[in-house]
Amino acid sequence: MAQIRKKPKQPPVNIDKFYGVNLDPDGETGLKLGEASYMKNFKVTSNYNLKKRPGQTNVISGFNKPIRGMWYGKIKGLYHFLFACNSHIYKHNLINDTNTSIGNLTDDITTFFAYNDKLYILDGHEYYSWDGTTFKVVEGYMPTLTISSKPTGGGELLEQKNLLTDWVKQSFSGDGSTKKFKLLEDNIQSDMVKAVVDGVNKVENTDFTVNRSTGEVTFNAAPSALPNNTIITFKMKATSDREQIKKCKYAMFYGGSNDTRVHLWGNSNLPNRRIYSDLENGQPSAEYFPINGYTEIGSSQYTITDIVLQYDRQLIFTNSGTYYSYYTTINKKASFPVFPLNTSIGNKPFKSVQVIQNNPVSVYDGVYEWISTNIRDERNANHISNRIQSALNDLDLAKAITFDYEKESEYWLCVGSVVYIWNYRNDTWYVYDNIPALNFLTINGILHFATNDGRIVKFDNSKRNDNGVSINCIWEMGFCDFGHETMTKYMSKAWVSIKPASRTSAYVEWRTDKATSRNDTRFYYSLATFIHANFAHWSFNTNYNPQPIPKKMKAKKFIYFKLIVKNNTSDELLTLLSINLKTRLGSESK
Repeated sequence: MAQIRKKPKQPPVNIDKFYGVNLDPDGETGLKLGEASYMKNFKVTSNYNLKKRPGQTNVISGFNKPIRGMWYGKIKGLYHFLFACNSHIYKHNLINDTNTSIGNLTDDITTFFAYNDKLYILDGHEYYSWDGTTFKVVEGYMPTLTISSKPTGGGELLEQKNLLTDWVKQSFSGDGSTKKFKLLEDNIQSDMVKAVVDGVNKVENTDFTVNRSTGEVTFNAAPSALPNNTIITFKMKATSDREQIKKCKYAMFYGGSNDTRVHLWGNSNLPNRRIYSDLENGQPSAEYFPINGYTEIGSSQYTITDIVLQYDRQLIFTNSGTYYSYYTTINKKASFPVFPLNTSIGNKPFKSVQVIQNNPVSVYDGVYEWISTNIRDERNANHISNRIQSALNDLDLAKAITFDYEKESEYWLCVGSVVYIWNYRNDTWYVYDNIPALNFLTINGILHFATNDGRIVKFDNSKRNDNGVSINCIWEMGFCDFGHETMTKYMSKAWVSIKPASRTSAYVEWRTDKATSRNDTRFYYSLATFIHANFAHWSFNTNYNPQPIPKKMKAKKFIYFKLIVKNNTSDELLTLLSINLKTRLGSESK
């Protein structure tokens, strides 16, 4: 007697967690449920829901020139917001929305850093400072090269010449009878020489004369016989030492377990040179860079792209490899020896290594996280961008801009106007567009970015569009065979659960290996509120609890199926909580 076999019932497939995008080069059919084969302008929340990204609003506009750099922080107890644009440094007042120029500089990439309650500025052409009132070129600390020098010269070496200036001091011990004092150097510059004898200022051509060719200072009256009672300040023969500092573009702080030294790099003429500061009268300084305070990192054909701190070690990234350094002392002088860490993986874009939860993250041929091992000075470079690597392969990563948006636990990698985001709290990747960022900054936890056309833009959770332009959100699941690759299927119904809001909706379409939906199906949920009200879809619903919304589907005789969720409106929010898909099995595929 013949038996009729019943086809097994198919429970609805439930997607209640979304795991970001996975651009698997082997195709879409291997993605796990909840991963997207394509995704744009949705973020993955901490609960693995999909949420339309915040909108944008202009904070500053109208300059029509690139914003070269931004800074927000405290100087002498007051917070300031500064930015570089159109060969000016502007101070922006966040209360009355006005911009005031505080100084001029070269229109180029600009880096700001605060040190010892003063702001320092590098533009690759000059070195500036701002104390909250005065903007000026950094003149530099005048070091005392020797102490206890005899009138005939010599003396005990104390400090090195400062790269920032040719001005130096020499401390002599008079003998009570000698009037002529020999400086360390001859052929000194024509600037007026200064002297202090027994605490009294002396004036050139009044109290003493100078022979610049021989480097000799002759006093009218011999200084008394006291140790280090005669201090002579003079300008050594002209050098180009200052160019080493002026042409640097980047800075970081490191002194072992503290921030007692400023390290500079980014000089295009000295691409592999790291320059570090020394103490000024025993105190940390950003204005004293001794002439021998530098290290060449690797070969001169390579370029330092970033330097970051990990624990008590300094990691130095070049465009070809990675090194580490630490603080030590040699003859009571600070020293920073350098050792290779990884000769095959480095970092390509300048100033782009972010330290995420104590682990540096660099950009080379992909994105790498540097994780410490049980061996002190060893790091594993873990490739963490596998899920988006096929997109990164087509990009010039040397032009990438990165940022650690700590408030949202997001690492941002921006190339052009597209941002690839790694959420390191839930380990998901997603993609935003229409973000043409040159640099990023947070002000009171709110993310801002600067543009090439002279705008500073902030993300605003209350905004549902980008300065009036709709945000195009798309989530596209991978092709799914519902556990039966050899069987045809029929889709009868789908439930979509979205978080209620005053205006929210999701447009859904489907594709199979056989066909495509002819029309989008709209899932919407509007609440009774006049905020963002749209009377074409008015509702008296006041239930804020999410409810699955059912819709019929008419997908037939397919093997693989995918659902696509969209929102391209300018006045709606969207948080997608879950998707349920109901299918029944057909016959075996032929």
